[in-house]
Amino acid sequence: MMIQLRFTRCKLLVNLFFFLPSLVWGVDYDIMLDASGSMRGFRAERQTWERLLSRLESSAQRKYQFGEKSHFRRVDAPLINVRLRDDATYLGDALKDWLEGSERGEVVVIITDNVADIGGDSSESQQVFYDLLSKQDSPFSHIAIFPITLPFDGKVYSLDTGNAFKFYKGTRALSIYVIARAPYSDEDFDKLRLFIQERLDIKDCQSQCIQVKPFESEKVSGLVGDIEINPILTRDANVGFEQQPDGTKYLLVKGLSLDNEIKFSFNVDVQSRSSFELQNVELHAQIQLFKEDNLKHFELTDHFTAEVTPRRATISPDKIQDLSVSFQNEPFSFGDLGFFEKLFFSVQNNSLTVHGNLEIKFKANRENMKLSQVIIGSWSYEGDASELGQPRVEVQQKVYKLGVLVESMLPETYIAQKLYSVPVTLELRYPPYALYFIPFVIFFLVLSFFFFGFLFQSKTYSLEDDMGHPQEFCLGFWQSYQHGNESLRFSLTYWGLFFWVSVPRPFRLHSPLVSAGQYIRISNPETDEEYNWQLLRKEVEDDEEDDKVWSSSGGKKLFSKSKSDEDWL
Repeated sequence: MMIQLRFTRCKLLVNLFFFLPSLVWGVDYDIMLDASGSMRGFRAERQTWERLLSRLESSAQRKYQFGEKSHFRRVDAPLINVRLRDDATYLGDALKDWLEGSERGEVVVIITDNVADIGGDSSESQQVFYDLLSKQDSPFSHIAIFPITLPFDGKVYSLDTGNAFKFYKGTRALSIYVIARAPYSDEDFDKLRLFIQERLDIKDCQSQCIQVKPFESEKVSGLVGDIEINPILTRDANVGFEQQPDGTKYLLVKGLSLDNEIKFSFNVDVQSRSSFELQNVELHAQIQLFKEDNLKHFELTDHFTAEVTPRRATISPDKIQDLSVSFQNEPFSFGDLGFFEKLFFSVQNNSLTVHGNLEIKFKANRENMKLSQVIIGSWSYEGDASELGQPRVEVQQKVYKLGVLVESMLPETYIAQKLYSVPVTLELRYPPYALYFIPFVIFFLVLSFFFFGFLFQSKTYSLEDDMGHPQEFCLGFWQSYQHGNESLRFSLTYWGLFFWVSVPRPFRLHSPLVSAGQYIRISNPETDEEYNWQLLRKEVEDDEEDDKVWSSSGGKKLFSKSKSDEDWL
C-alpha cells in the first residue's frame, strides 16, 4: 500500500512537471507523428526518443499518426508506442485530413524525417503539402520549421534506389513543423515557438528554429556615422540624433522654418532578423507623420520626402548592410494654403512639434529570398539524393535540400515589409508672414458678427388678405408665426432671406418659399377654393413717423375726423 502511494505521488509529480509549462505558457496544439519505417532507428535509441516525444505530447490536445495513404488516424496511447512500419510518407494527405477535422486558430506540430521529398507517389503528396502552405489563399497564417538531430540506430534509405538500405548508427536529422491555422496572432505564435524550443532543449538533441510565415525581417544593429548636412539647402535647422530612455535613437530636426529648405543624410546598418537572405531586393524610404489633433486641416507629409541608397541591396542575417538615407523638404508656400490652413497657422505660437517615423521598406519576390548560407552549411545536405543511403554522419545529420524545402513554403506572391524604422521629431517654425493673415481673420469675424446679428434681429411684417385687411407680426431668425382661423391655419418660419410656409392637409401651397412682397397662395382641392395673402415688410421709417405724429398731437390727431368722415356723417 505504501509502495503504491509513493508511486502515485511520483506519477503526479512527473505529470505536473510536464504539464505545468503548458499551463504557464497557455499554449496547446495537436501533434502528428510520421509512422514510416525510416523513422524506426530513432526508437532504437529509446531514452532520447521517448524524452522528445513525451515533452512534446505533454501539451498536445490530440495526437495522430500518419504514413501511407489513408493511414492517418487518432492516437490515444503515448506516442512512444506507435509502431513505425509504414512504407511511405504521405505528408500532404495527412495535413489535408487534419485540416478537415480541425478548427480555425488551431495548431499542429508534425514530426517527420522528410524521407519522401522526391520520387514515387508520395512525392506528389509532398507537393500538396507545400502548396497548402504557400498558396495565396492558404488557410495557414504561421509556419515554423525546426531541424533537429537525434541519436539513431537503424536503416537509412536512398530515395532513388527503391527499398535499398544500409545500417547506420549515429546522429540523424528530423524536421518538426509548427503550423497554425488562421486567424492566429503573432504574439501567440512567438510564445508557442519559444515553448517548442524549450521542449527541444534535451540531452543529445541539437535544433534550429526557422520561421517561414509570417516573414520576419526587422533588425537593426544601430545608427552609425555622422549626419551629413547640405550647407546650401539647410540654412536654419539643427539636425541630430537624440537618445530615448530605452536607449533607442530618434532623429530630431529643430528650428526648421517652413519657408526654407533642408537636406541631409545619415547612415544606418541593417541586418535581417529572419533566417533568410534577401537577395537584390528593392528598397525605398517613406516619411510617416502622426496625425495630430491640431493638424486635421493640414497635410505635412506631402512636404517631406526621403530616399535610400542603394535602391537595391542584399539584406542578410550573416552580415550587416550599410544604407544611406537622405531627408529633405519642399519649401512651404503660405499662399497655396486654403482658408482653414491659413487660419490654423495664424493662431499658433510660432512653432509646432510633429512626431512620426522614417521607414525603410523592402519588396522581394519568392526567388529573391534564400535560406541563410550559415544555416544551409550547418543543416542542409546539398549532395545527390543517391547519397542519402550512405551511413555517413555528414549526410545523415542534415536535412536533404533544406533550403529548397523551406523556400517551397514561402508565399507565392512577393513580400513587402518594413525593414527599419527611425522615430522622427520635427520642431517647425512658421513663416512670419503667417501673422499678416490675422487682420483678414478679424475682418471675417466682424463681418460674420454683423451678418448673424442682422439675421437674428426681429423684423415687423404684415399679411394682407384679398380684402386688404392687414395683420402685423414680428419675427426673428428661425421663429414661427401662426396665421388664420379654425377653417384654415398656416405657419410661417423666418429663415433670414425668405419664409417657409407650411399648411395642413388637404390644403396645397403654390410655393412653400416666399419673401417680402410675394403672395402666399393656398388652395383646397376638395372645394376648389383659393386663398391669397400678400407678405409685406413694414419699414422702420413708417414706425418712427407714426411715433412722431403721436407725440406732436398728444395722441389726439390720430383720432380726429377726416373730411370723408364728415361727409359720411
